[in-house]
Amino acid sequence: MMTEPTSHIDDLIVRFFTDDLTADERLELDNWKAESEDNRAYFGQLEEIWFSVAEPEVDNRFHKQRAYDEFLKRVAMAQEAEQPRGRRWMSLLKYAAVAVLTVGLFSYLSYNIGRQGLLSAFADIRIEAPLGSTTKMRLPDGTRVWLNAGSTVSYSQGFGVENRNVKLTGEGYFEVAKNKQLPFTVSSSNLNVRVLGTKFNFRDYATDDEAVVDLAEGSVALDVTARPDRHYQLRPNQRAVFSKTSRRVYIGDCVATNASQWTDGTIVLDGKSMKDIALQLSRSYNADVEITNRRAASMHFYGSFTRRSQSLKDVLDALSSTGKIRYRMVDERKAVVY
Repeated sequence: MMTEPTSHIDDLIVRFFTDDLTADERLELDNWKAESEDNRAYFGQLEEIWFSVAEPEVDNRFHKQRAYDEFLKRVAMAQEAEQPRGRRWMSLLKYAAVAVLTVGLFSYLSYNIGRQGLLSAFADIRIEAPLGSTTKMRLPDGTRVWLNAGSTVSYSQGFGVENRNVKLTGEGYFEVAKNKQLPFTVSSSNLNVRVLGTKFNFRDYATDDEAVVDLAEGSVALDVTARPDRHYQLRPNQRAVFSKTSRRVYIGDCVATNASQWTDGTIVLDGKSMKDIALQLSRSYNADVEITNRRAASMHFYGSFTRRSQSLKDVLDALSSTGKIRYRMVDERKAVVY
């Protein structure tokens, strides 16, 4: 069901076409579009009208006033074809007129620039999950993304028009909306993952020794960024591990749901070394967990903890109770493990 667009939404739509949105405003518009198929259809109708005005004239000349008149005519035609939204269309025209007069839209959308030039000029949208927290979002195509602590995802403002490419730093869990015409790709500094519609977890922090992809549903194809000629395919409950030291990919079986339990605030230690656990705890609690000797760093642990109800000290108490490590708290956000 469509959420009736307000004048504020209409203003965002027009300023989107004029490339005049901030990153926060673009995210607000994306979230509104993601609320329903009707919202996306409303946006798509206006987009088609808007861009149709920028088509080159037969004589290869572009006239600002003629283009604006054409836009008014086409919106009026759309209004007649769909009377219930008539007042909303006319409300939109006020914002269109202001945008044209203010930023000279139609000279920007000239024949020499065209739609392709506009898309290539779009700035990237960047979403971040700060240390100590996670973030959940929905991309313009309906794909749901969870970002783990200390992670970012970015995509072009043209996302969903000609491609569905995102860039990831850190860790993200993706539930990808199906679209056979536009494959969905996630790229990090080490791996590229390509899917049509699936669920998977992708982790590639700069401080980690490995980049890891865990597939829960569907299928994914992946390759190493530095070696795009080498292709790998994953089936559900398989894991691909890229070693940043050996530059090789290892594929094996896994319980994929374990890899994404962090989306519910659960910290899972499925045989990780204390070195990796220290990094995970530092991100999850926005803390500094330092290891002072190799023996402690090489110890491996199993278990799970809930970040919301268990503090950093609670986790370290449980790990030290095994007798494998000891630790001391320097302050609330700094621990030394030895």
